[in-house]
Amino acid sequence: MQKSRKNPPKSKFDPTAEPYLIGYARVSMADQSPDLQIDALVAAGVPRERIYYDQASGSGVKRPQLDLMLQDARVNDIIVIWKLDRLGRSTRQVLNTFFELDNKGAKVRVLTQPLLDTTTPMGQFFVAVMAAFAELEKDIIRERTKAGLAAAKARGRVGGRQSLCTDEEILATKRMRPTEAQKRLGFRNLASYIRRLAVAEANKAKADSAAPPAPEDGKESP
Repeated sequence: MQKSRKNPPKSKFDPTAEPYLIGYARVSMADQSPDLQIDALVAAGVPRERIYYDQASGSGVKRPQLDLMLQDARVNDIIVIWKLDRLGRSTRQVLNTFFELDNKGAKVRVLTQPLLDTTTPMGQFFVAVMAAFAELEKDIIRERTKAGLAAAKARGRVGGRQSLCTDEEILATKRMRPTEAQKRLGFRNLASYIRRLAVAEANKAKADSAAPPAPEDGKESP
Protein backbone atom coordinates (compact mmCIF):
# COMPACT_ATOMS: atom_id res chain seq x y z
CA MET A 1 0.00 0.00 0.00
CA GLN A 2 1.42 3.33 -1.08
CA LYS A 3 1.91 6.01 1.51
CA SER A 4 0.08 9.25 0.84
CA ARG A 5 2.32 12.11 -0.18
CA LYS A 6 2.51 15.04 2.15
CA ASN A 7 2.79 18.63 0.99
CA PRO A 8 6.25 20.10 1.57
CA PRO A 9 6.44 22.19 4.73
CA LYS A 10 5.73 25.87 4.24
CA SER A 11 8.71 28.17 4.70
CA LYS A 12 8.18 30.63 7.53
CA PHE A 13 9.06 34.30 7.29
CA ASP A 14 11.23 35.55 10.14
CA PRO A 15 10.33 39.16 10.96
CA THR A 16 13.51 39.54 13.03
CA ALA A 17 15.81 38.65 10.13
CA GLU A 18 17.36 41.32 7.94
CA PRO A 19 15.01 41.69 4.94
CA TYR A 20 16.27 41.08 1.43
CA LEU A 21 14.43 43.56 -0.81
CA ILE A 22 13.55 42.63 -4.40
CA GLY A 23 11.68 44.91 -6.76
CA TYR A 24 9.27 44.21 -9.59
CA ALA A 25 7.94 46.73 -12.13
CA ARG A 26 5.70 46.36 -15.16
CA VAL A 27 4.45 48.69 -17.87
CA SER A 28 1.58 47.79 -20.17
CA MET A 29 2.88 49.00 -23.53
CA ALA A 30 6.25 48.42 -25.15
CA ASP A 31 6.73 52.18 -25.70
CA GLN A 32 6.24 53.07 -22.02
CA SER A 33 9.15 53.44 -19.66
CA PRO A 34 9.38 51.71 -16.26
CA ASP A 35 11.67 54.48 -14.95
CA LEU A 36 9.00 56.00 -12.68
CA GLN A 37 8.40 52.68 -10.95
CA ILE A 38 12.09 51.77 -10.81
CA ASP A 39 13.00 55.14 -9.28
CA ALA A 40 10.29 54.66 -6.63
CA LEU A 41 11.61 51.17 -5.84
CA VAL A 42 15.18 52.43 -5.54
CA ALA A 43 13.99 55.25 -3.25
CA ALA A 44 12.32 52.60 -1.09
CA GLY A 45 15.66 50.86 -0.60
CA VAL A 46 15.64 48.24 -3.37
CA PRO A 47 19.04 47.90 -5.08
CA ARG A 48 18.67 48.63 -8.78
CA GLU A 49 20.33 45.34 -9.72
CA ARG A 50 17.58 43.42 -7.85
CA ILE A 51 14.71 44.93 -9.83
CA TYR A 52 12.88 42.76 -12.35
CA TYR A 53 10.62 44.43 -14.92
CA ASP A 54 8.38 43.43 -17.81
CA GLN A 55 6.89 45.39 -20.68
CA ALA A 56 3.64 43.52 -21.20
CA SER A 57 -0.03 43.71 -20.28
CA GLY A 58 -1.20 42.12 -17.04
CA SER A 59 -3.25 39.34 -18.59
CA GLY A 60 -3.00 37.19 -21.67
CA VAL A 61 0.71 37.92 -22.22
CA LYS A 62 3.72 36.11 -20.80
CA ARG A 63 5.68 37.99 -18.17
CA PRO A 64 9.07 36.26 -18.11
CA GLN A 65 10.64 38.58 -15.52
CA LEU A 66 7.78 38.03 -13.09
CA ASP A 67 8.15 34.28 -13.52
CA LEU A 68 11.88 34.58 -12.94
CA MET A 69 11.34 36.71 -9.84
CA LEU A 70 8.90 34.15 -8.42
CA GLN A 71 11.39 31.40 -9.16
CA ASP A 72 14.25 33.29 -7.48
CA ALA A 73 12.28 34.38 -4.39
CA ARG A 74 13.48 32.85 -1.12
CA VAL A 75 12.46 32.86 2.53
CA ASN A 76 12.69 36.33 4.17
CA ASP A 77 12.63 38.10 0.80
CA ILE A 78 10.34 41.12 0.54
CA ILE A 79 8.98 41.80 -2.93
CA VAL A 80 8.44 45.53 -3.36
CA ILE A 81 6.06 46.79 -6.06
CA TRP A 82 4.79 50.25 -6.94
CA LYS A 83 1.07 49.37 -7.26
CA LEU A 84 -0.90 46.22 -6.58
CA ASP A 85 -2.02 45.85 -10.21
CA ARG A 86 1.63 45.35 -11.26
CA LEU A 87 1.21 41.72 -10.16
CA GLY A 88 -1.85 41.09 -12.35
CA ARG A 89 -5.09 42.40 -13.82
CA SER A 90 -7.46 40.32 -11.73
CA THR A 91 -7.90 39.76 -8.02
CA ARG A 92 -7.40 36.03 -8.47
CA GLN A 93 -4.15 36.52 -10.39
CA VAL A 94 -2.78 38.87 -7.73
CA LEU A 95 -3.81 36.56 -4.89
CA ASN A 96 -2.17 33.55 -6.54
CA THR A 97 1.09 35.50 -6.63
CA PHE A 98 0.69 36.50 -2.97
CA PHE A 99 0.07 32.89 -1.94
CA GLU A 100 2.97 31.53 -4.01
CA LEU A 101 5.36 33.97 -2.37
CA ASP A 102 3.92 33.32 1.07
CA ASN A 103 4.50 29.58 0.67
CA LYS A 104 8.15 30.37 0.05
CA GLY A 105 8.34 32.52 3.17
CA ALA A 106 8.52 35.74 1.14
CA LYS A 107 6.32 38.80 1.62
CA VAL A 108 4.97 41.66 -0.50
CA ARG A 109 5.09 45.41 0.09
CA VAL A 110 3.05 47.85 -2.04
CA LEU A 111 4.49 51.37 -2.07
CA THR A 112 1.31 53.24 -3.03
CA GLN A 113 -0.84 51.21 -0.62
CA PRO A 114 1.03 51.10 2.71
CA LEU A 115 -1.62 48.92 4.35
CA LEU A 116 -0.80 46.18 1.81
CA ASP A 117 2.42 45.06 3.45
CA THR A 118 2.21 41.37 4.25
CA THR A 119 5.09 41.61 6.69
CA THR A 120 2.52 43.16 9.06
CA PRO A 121 -0.63 41.65 10.61
CA MET A 122 -2.74 44.39 9.00
CA GLY A 123 -1.36 43.56 5.56
CA GLN A 124 -2.09 39.85 6.07
CA PHE A 125 -5.62 40.77 7.13
CA PHE A 126 -6.20 42.75 3.93
CA VAL A 127 -5.00 39.82 1.81
CA ALA A 128 -7.43 37.53 3.66
CA VAL A 129 -10.24 40.00 2.95
CA MET A 130 -9.26 40.12 -0.72
CA ALA A 131 -9.33 36.32 -0.87
CA ALA A 132 -12.79 36.23 0.72
CA PHE A 133 -14.18 38.75 -1.76
CA ALA A 134 -12.57 36.91 -4.70
CA GLU A 135 -14.26 33.69 -3.59
CA LEU A 136 -17.57 35.51 -3.18
CA GLU A 137 -17.22 37.03 -6.65
CA LYS A 138 -16.54 33.58 -8.13
CA ASP A 139 -19.64 32.14 -6.44
CA ILE A 140 -21.81 35.02 -7.69
CA ILE A 141 -20.56 34.58 -11.26
CA ARG A 142 -21.18 30.83 -11.06
CA GLU A 143 -24.74 31.34 -9.82
CA ARG A 144 -25.47 33.96 -12.48
CA THR A 145 -24.15 31.65 -15.17
CA LYS A 146 -26.32 28.78 -13.97
CA ALA A 147 -29.36 31.06 -13.81
CA GLY A 148 -28.67 32.40 -17.30
CA LEU A 149 -28.31 28.91 -18.76
CA ALA A 150 -31.54 27.80 -17.09
CA ALA A 151 -33.40 30.83 -18.46
CA ALA A 152 -31.96 30.25 -21.93
CA LYS A 153 -32.99 26.59 -21.84
CA ALA A 154 -36.51 27.58 -20.80
CA ARG A 155 -36.70 29.81 -23.87
CA GLY A 156 -35.49 26.99 -26.08
CA ARG A 157 -32.02 28.41 -26.64
CA VAL A 158 -28.86 26.45 -25.89
CA GLY A 159 -25.88 28.31 -24.47
CA GLY A 160 -25.51 31.22 -22.13
CA ARG A 161 -24.70 34.07 -24.52
CA GLN A 162 -27.16 35.66 -26.92
CA SER A 163 -26.00 35.82 -30.52
CA LEU A 164 -25.12 39.28 -31.79
CA CYS A 165 -26.86 38.75 -35.14
CA THR A 166 -30.45 37.95 -36.08
CA ASP A 167 -31.61 34.90 -38.03
CA GLU A 168 -32.26 37.12 -41.05
CA GLU A 169 -28.74 38.51 -40.96
CA ILE A 170 -27.09 35.13 -40.76
CA LEU A 171 -29.34 33.55 -43.41
CA ALA A 172 -28.37 36.37 -45.76
CA THR A 173 -24.80 35.07 -45.70
CA LYS A 174 -25.64 31.53 -46.86
CA ARG A 175 -24.34 32.16 -50.38
CA MET A 176 -21.05 33.56 -49.06
CA ARG A 177 -17.97 31.56 -48.31
CA PRO A 178 -18.28 30.36 -44.70
CA THR A 179 -14.96 31.87 -43.63
CA GLU A 180 -15.92 35.24 -45.12
CA ALA A 181 -19.34 35.13 -43.44
CA GLN A 182 -17.76 34.21 -40.12
CA LYS A 183 -15.47 37.25 -40.23
CA ARG A 184 -18.19 39.62 -41.43
CA LEU A 185 -20.57 38.64 -38.63
CA GLY A 186 -17.85 38.64 -35.99
CA PHE A 187 -17.89 34.99 -34.93
CA ARG A 188 -14.78 33.83 -33.09
CA ASN A 189 -14.38 30.70 -35.18
CA LEU A 190 -15.93 28.92 -38.14
CA ALA A 191 -17.56 26.22 -36.01
CA SER A 192 -19.54 28.86 -34.08
CA TYR A 193 -20.80 30.39 -37.32
CA ILE A 194 -21.86 27.01 -38.73
CA ARG A 195 -23.72 26.12 -35.52
CA ARG A 196 -25.49 29.48 -35.51
CA LEU A 197 -26.42 29.11 -39.19
CA ALA A 198 -27.93 25.69 -38.48
CA VAL A 199 -30.02 27.21 -35.69
CA ALA A 200 -31.24 29.98 -37.99
CA GLU A 201 -32.20 27.48 -40.70
CA ALA A 202 -34.06 25.33 -38.16
CA ASN A 203 -35.94 28.38 -36.86
CA LYS A 204 -36.90 29.36 -40.40
CA ALA A 205 -38.10 25.84 -41.25
CA LYS A 206 -40.16 25.79 -38.05
CA ALA A 207 -41.71 29.16 -38.84
CA ASP A 208 -42.47 28.16 -42.44
CA SER A 209 -44.21 24.95 -41.34
CA ALA A 210 -46.35 26.87 -38.86
CA ALA A 211 -47.41 29.55 -41.36
CA PRO A 212 -50.82 29.13 -43.11
CA PRO A 213 -50.63 27.93 -46.75
CA ALA A 214 -50.64 30.66 -49.37
CA PRO A 215 -53.96 30.96 -51.31
CA GLU A 216 -54.06 29.48 -54.82
CA ASP A 217 -54.26 31.85 -57.79
CA GLY A 218 -57.75 33.26 -58.24
CA LYS A 219 -58.92 32.17 -54.81
CA GLU A 220 -59.15 34.19 -51.67
CA SER A 221 -58.27 32.78 -48.34
CA PRO A 222 -61.29 32.36 -46.05
